[in-house]
Amino acid sequence: MYKIPLTFDQLPEAVYQLRQEIGELKQLLKEKSVAPVPDADILWTRCETADFLKVSTVTIWSWDKKGILNPRRIGNQVRYLKSEVMAANKSIRK
Repeated sequence: MYKIPLTFDQLPEAVYQLRQEIGELKQLLKEKSVAPVPDADILWTRCETADFLKVSTVTIWSWDKKGILNPRRIGNQVRYLKSEVMAANKSIRK
């Protein structure tokens, strides 16, 4: 942090300028705010996917190997895109 020498008389003007700049920063943050993640892009665990499809986690593993589901590997964790699970559900249930 650096120090700016201010006199007591300069303080009101400095506070005014700071408030102006904070207002501008707030406006920029509003414009650049991150949009919420669409519901379809949510990642589910194996258990969440199995619960939704009403099957066992062994079946989920089998469907991974058969290419019915497309797992995403994040480190040693396996996740599934909700949108892809929904699409697979439609094709499985036909």
